[in-house]
Amino acid sequence: MRVDPTGRVVQPQVPDDLLQRWRDDRAALQAEAAEAAARHATEARILAGRVGDLRRLVSDGYMVGHNLRGLVYLFEKAVTEDGPESPLTTASHIVIDCLNTMASRLEALEERASATRGAGDVQ
Repeated sequence: MRVDPTGRVVQPQVPDDLLQRWRDDRAALQAEAAEAAARHATEARILAGRVGDLRRLVSDGYMVGHNLRGLVYLFEKAVTEDGPESPLTTASHIVIDCLNTMASRLEALEERASATRGAGDVQ
């Protein structure tokens, strides 16, 4: 008794070469499906890692924003309550200069990254 790849009984008039091609094609499709599933699982792990990275960045961004709001409050307090010549006001100017320097460096890094991406596209 002959059976097809799905396990059903096959009539005698079905040629053996047709059944063999069916089995071969089915095996090839199953192998492709297994490879695709493995690729999908790998991509899912990579994506999950990137989602975790994004969550950490959002959390860090939130904390930076929270800390900057605190600095603004302190600087406002220094100017309004302690006067323009107080040590806290002087410190606020130093912090502002540092933040401006960091922002300039970040902009320069972004420009370098954009130039690198642009050069990579040309190749």
